[in-house]
Amino acid sequence: MAIFSRRSLQRLLIENTEFLQPGQTRNHVERLNRMEIELTLATEWEVVLLNSLYKRGNVIHEKNFGGTKRPDVYWESRESPRHNFVADITAASDKGLDKQNPYDVLSAELRKLVRERNLSPVAFSLRVGANTTGHYKGGEKVRLKIPGRAHFGQRVFGPQFDGFLDALAKNPEKRENFSIKTDEIDVEIRYDPRQHYGSGSHVDYKVVYRLAENVVYNALSEKALQLAGVNFNGPCGIFLCDGSCRFLDGTTLDSLRSYTLGDVIGQFLRDQAGINFVVTVVVKREQRYTTSYWGNPYRVFVDLFPSPATAPLQFDLFSVLSSLTFPHPKLNAANAMNRLKWASEWNKPHQGVYHYGGITMTRNRTTIKVSSRRLLELLAGRITRHQFLRDQDFLTENPFEDALSSGQLAVALEVTKEDDDDWLVFEMGGSDAAIARFVASQKKD
Repeated sequence: MAIFSRRSLQRLLIENTEFLQPGQTRNHVERLNRMEIELTLATEWEVVLLNSLYKRGNVIHEKNFGGTKRPDVYWESRESPRHNFVADITAASDKGLDKQNPYDVLSAELRKLVRERNLSPVAFSLRVGANTTGHYKGGEKVRLKIPGRAHFGQRVFGPQFDGFLDALAKNPEKRENFSIKTDEIDVEIRYDPRQHYGSGSHVDYKVVYRLAENVVYNALSEKALQLAGVNFNGPCGIFLCDGSCRFLDGTTLDSLRSYTLGDVIGQFLRDQAGINFVVTVVVKREQRYTTSYWGNPYRVFVDLFPSPATAPLQFDLFSVLSSLTFPHPKLNAANAMNRLKWASEWNKPHQGVYHYGGITMTRNRTTIKVSSRRLLELLAGRITRHQFLRDQDFLTENPFEDALSSGQLAVALEVTKEDDDDWLVFEMGGSDAAIARFVASQKKD
C-alpha cells in the first residue's frame, strides 16, 4: 500500500478498463507492482486521477494528436465536448534532494557502526554544515557538506573515526568530539555518555530560495517540454501531485525567507506561455490547521493555478476539479514513501497495512477484534505468538486469556472487510460449562 489502500487501487484498475486500452492497463499494473522497487508514487496518482477525471467527463489516455508526444490525459465534457483540455500528470519528490544531501543515510551508518562497538547510539550527536551560512530569497541553493554515500567509509568513517571509537571503548565515561572540516566536508560527531537521546542538526536543504531551481519548477518544466510536442490546439495543463515533496505539501518551515508554492508555480506559468494551468493534488489532514490526528482523517486537496500569461479558459475548470471524487487516502505522500522503503528493505512487497486489535466490553459479554491477516500469519508460523499479541496491543492484557479464565467461549465470529485487512470479531459468551464450574440456575420471579 502507498497513499491509497491496495484494494482501492485494484478497484480503480478494473474501473479504468472501461476507457483504457488493454496494454495501458497492463502497463499500470506492472508499474504498480514495482512501486517498492522504484520508490515512486507517480503511477498511483496517474491511475487515481484518470479514474476521477473519467467520472466527470470523457477521458482518453495517450491520445495521438499527430505530434511527437502523447499526453497522459485528454479530457472533454460530456455535455459540451468543446470544453476540453490535455494534461500531463507528474509527481514531485524530494528523492533527488535526499540523494544529493544524504544526511539520513550518514546518520543511519553512524548508528550502525557505534552499535557494532557496543556503544549506545543515543549518546551520539551528528552535525553537518552547508555550503553557505546566509539563506534568503534569491540566494544560493543549500548543499550539505557530505560526500556521496559510496565515500562514507573512506572520507568520514575511516581510520581516524576508528581511532575515535577505540578511545571511547577504552573510556566510555568521557565526552569526546570527532570532526572533519574541509572545503567539501563539514561533519562533527559528539559523544556524551550522559545524553539520553540522540540528536542531529543540519541546514534545511528543502527550503526553496530560488524560483527556478527547485523540485517543483523542475518537475513542471519537464512536463512542459513533453506537452510542447503534443500538437493540441487547445488548453494544456499539468497535474502536479505530491510524490513526497515537502515544499509541495506545505510543511516547509522557513516561510519568511522561502518562496511559496504559489510564487514558484506563478513564475513557471509566466515562463511557459504554452501552459494554461497547473493543478496541485496533495493529501493532507481534513482539518488543515490543527495538530490533533484523532478524528482528523486524510483527504485529497486539489488547487487550481491558472496562467496569468494566457487567455482564460472557456469553461469553469475549477468546478470540474472541485467535484472530483477520490478513494479515501490512508497515508499522506511522505508516510506512503516511508512505507514503500520499509517494504523494500524488509522484502515485504505487495502488502497493505494490517489492523490493530481492540476490545469492547458490556455487562455480560466481551467483543474482541483482531487482524485477520496477522492471525493467518500466526497460524502459518510466519510470526510468533509474542509478535501477534504485541501487534494487537494484547501484551499487557490478553482478552483471550481473560475470557478463558472466566470460563467464556466464543458464541459468534464475524468477518468484516475494511481497507487492506479484515477484522475477525469474536463475541465471547457468558460462563460455559464446557470449561467452567457448574452453577445452579436462577429462578425467575
